[in-house]
Amino acid sequence: MTIRVAIADDYPQFYDIYKYYLECFGGIKVVGYARNGQEAIVICQAEAPDFILMDIEMPIMDGIKATRFIRREFPHVAVIGLTGFENSKRLAEMAQAGVYCCFNKFDSLEVLTTAIYKAAGSLILSD
Repeated sequence: MTIRVAIADDYPQFYDIYKYYLECFGGIKVVGYARNGQEAIVICQAEAPDFILMDIEMPIMDGIKATRFIRREFPHVAVIGLTGFENSKRLAEMAQAGVYCCFNKFDSLEVLTTAIYKAAGSLILSD
């Protein structure tokens, strides 16, 4: 089984890092990139990813609004929140929007990858 992941972040450098790192592991394929929440929704419609890595702070539509929409309209897509800031209010809003979990962008990429594999396993078991 290939885990399909989309990435939503307004900084293309993070996309490049995540894509390179995630695709080094077997079973993960990056299927799309969004620079804002509206583009993330379009990717969910077009590509049906298993996961979307969602930055909280983005222009046009932030990650919180996009997560609420995605969880309502595409409940099969798990959202993993990403942030470069330690703002407990925004993290709480992201949790209320329905994210699977949140990570700081500067955390170890190994932690993120482990969370994706773990979440994928739990999603498979719940089907």
